[in-house]
Amino acid sequence: MSKIIFFAQPTVGHTNAMLNIAVKLKGLGHDIKFIVPIAEKMSPKILDKMPNFIKTSLAIPEKIKANGIDYISMDIPIKQGLGFWVLPLAKGFEETQFAVKVFSTSLYKYSKEVEKIVLDEKPDAIVNDFFFIAPYIVAEKYDIPCITIYHSGLPFSGKGIPPFGSGLAINGQWGWKGKLYYILSKHNRKLVTKRYKKACRKMAISDIKDFDLYKPYSKWLNLLLTAKEIEAPREIDNDNTIYVGPRSSDKIIYSKENFPFEVLKSNTPKIYVSLGTVFNNKPKVFKKILCGLEKMDYKVIVSAGGAYENLINYGFDDNILIFKSVPQLEILKKVDLVISHGGNNTINETLAAGKPIIAMPIGGEQGDNASKIEYLKVGKRINVWNFSMKEILEKVKMILNEPIYKENAEKIRKILNKMDGVNNSAELINWVAENKKTISLRS
Repeated sequence: MSKIIFFAQPTVGHTNAMLNIAVKLKGLGHDIKFIVPIAEKMSPKILDKMPNFIKTSLAIPEKIKANGIDYISMDIPIKQGLGFWVLPLAKGFEETQFAVKVFSTSLYKYSKEVEKIVLDEKPDAIVNDFFFIAPYIVAEKYDIPCITIYHSGLPFSGKGIPPFGSGLAINGQWGWKGKLYYILSKHNRKLVTKRYKKACRKMAISDIKDFDLYKPYSKWLNLLLTAKEIEAPREIDNDNTIYVGPRSSDKIIYSKENFPFEVLKSNTPKIYVSLGTVFNNKPKVFKKILCGLEKMDYKVIVSAGGAYENLINYGFDDNILIFKSVPQLEILKKVDLVISHGGNNTINETLAAGKPIIAMPIGGEQGDNASKIEYLKVGKRINVWNFSMKEILEKVKMILNEPIYKENAEKIRKILNKMDGVNNSAELINWVAENKKTISLRS
């Protein structure tokens, strides 16, 4: 058996996906370590001003430990922490570009911290989140097999694909905005490559390989936790990048026994509303959605998260059922439509359940996911910053009344149900760790 170290950035979505794979490998008998840099040493005053995903990340170590995986602590560098502080001020494409800059800062400092752990633990393989570049740098220095995880195909370009993070329509007419976004994206790519090469030189790596964050960069193995059928055509020109399928989730916050599933037995259309685990404290957005739906003959299930206390006493009609959290995978099987922020996990889980989606992107990759939803014709998008109750109701009626959305989602469900991203990933990582060889689709 092999010793394998996982490195993930401090976001719940990215960590959950990789944690499931780690648990599977642990079950196969491998020695697994998991590292997520979090703000352990930040003062409470500074931490209180951090975005929600940093605060949420503080609970990640306990979740890792609860799954029987050894957690190794690593603190977020001050410079990167300050970047996280400013990140919520950006929106849309600007947020994605700024996030790339933040995640690629302090590369040398991170690499030195990773190096200490690697020299102490002596792993047979490293598994890194594609946004966590430092572990890859250390793997290159010591020629350790490195498997890079991509949570979707969004970073990769292709014909008709807009710049990563832009949220522009696939195969659309982008005009001046598209041209500007391409220029800014190209500049950012060059910046990350420059930072990577500088960190490599300081780490005394003599043979510095080409590096592009928006192309599969591991020479050993790149795993895409998605399927070609739920991506727009992507240009991937190497033989060691594999679509393994979306992960099987362990994300059941509520136990099945505590949720009143009997309320879902009626024949009325059922709608599930969730804005994810990070951006969910948006009571005004929730209220506008729910006010648009409450007078209709719909049963609406709401996973309110941070907005729960604000919503529960608002006085909605009885067809609006508000919970702080729900067993999402079980709910998705029983509803007819999902209204979501458009995060990778929720999108994949919804499509795996064969349900159409209304995407209301708030930040990060969600705008691109909303474009993908419309490209696949499994739903519609709504501008979360500028929408009306009338628009919500019109698009809900459209999707429920026009069979094409349900039919397309059901086609995707049948494809995804034949795939298992966790098992596939575990098998491939196991092979690379034990054989110390690259995997090629041509071999």
